[in-house]
Amino acid sequence: MTHAAAEVEPVSVRISSTGNRVGVIAEKRDDVSVDGEARVTREGNRTTIDSVRSRIVVRVPEGADLVLGTTSARVEVEGRAGSVALVTESGRIAVEEAVSVDARTTNAEVTVGRVVHDCRIRTVSGRVEVGGCGDADVATKTGRIMLNGVDGAVRAHCVSGRIEIELESAHDVEAETVSGRITVSLPHGVDVREVTGPSLDGSKPSGCDCTVNVRSVSGRVDISRR
Repeated sequence: MTHAAAEVEPVSVRISSTGNRVGVIAEKRDDVSVDGEARVTREGNRTTIDSVRSRIVVRVPEGADLVLGTTSARVEVEGRAGSVALVTESGRIAVEEAVSVDARTTNAEVTVGRVVHDCRIRTVSGRVEVGGCGDADVATKTGRIMLNGVDGAVRAHCVSGRIEIELESAHDVEAETVSGRITVSLPHGVDVREVTGPSLDGSKPSGCDCTVNVRSVSGRVDISRR
């Protein structure tokens, strides 16, 4: 009789920094390495890194889960990470590849490459660009939102800025801006219900693949198929 192998706890790395730059490199390795002045605490597969006024580079195993908190720093995550959660006041956020992303910032540009599952981004002021993901939930007050290669439901909201959405398959879209243009691109042959104003009826007509509900107070709305 065979027994199922014990579940292995995923590698988890928590980084807190008040320095001006945090770099994380996910690569084929088994340990966590820190280059720069920092206090490192290890407990099983969990590593906690605290850095003050120092630029640090952290090398982690591929697929490691990351939690990062900074005040005003540029944060770059290279390689393939697991779930990534970031909180920062200002700076620039760049994530190359992850299983999921949850980023919250006050004033920062956010660039995300490929996300396997959901991508959630909140910023007050800053441009947001996603190269590919499952579900997307993005909101900013001032800044352009660009969501490419989305293979899931989309929610995108901003007060002043342009919203561009490219869907890989049929999924519902809800997008709204007060001042700015909204463009939604869907695959050829998708039968879509288009709503360009308030709608109390969330049902889809028979044969409809998805609903695209977009609203702009003072801007053009374009829904197209490619």
